[in-house]
Amino acid sequence: MKTCSKCGRELPLEAFWNNIRTRDGKQAACKRCHGKGVRDYQERIGIRWRNLLVRYRMTREQYEAMLARQGGRCLICGTDQGRASNAHLFDVDHDHSCCAGIVTCGNCIRGLLCARCNVIVARVESDPPLYAAMLRYLAVKP
Repeated sequence: MKTCSKCGRELPLEAFWNNIRTRDGKQAACKRCHGKGVRDYQERIGIRWRNLLVRYRMTREQYEAMLARQGGRCLICGTDQGRASNAHLFDVDHDHSCCAGIVTCGNCIRGLLCARCNVIVARVESDPPLYAAMLRYLAVKP
């Protein structure tokens, strides 16, 4: 028997998914609560689509069409893993010189990038001379 970390019910071990990283080899939440967590997460993803519309003036259909044109991959590194927390979601990259801030005009979207490439592009874009100096530094062999 094991107590679910979410609902507090004491249940047989068969009511918990396996997890090799835990001491007892089982998830902390029962299968029912785990399923509810997954459904809640999927509902939160809906927030993602509303944010796309508000911040980038992009619908879910436009996002999915853009990702399909990119072959389901990051435009820079080519990975098919968008975010660590949700691999199929990629970040929308836009030209910050067109629209500073978090809301864009929608016309300056360059493409969809993985989280890593999006962070790097933002840093390079904010200080190009620094990154040019870094590239020169890296080109020098010790």
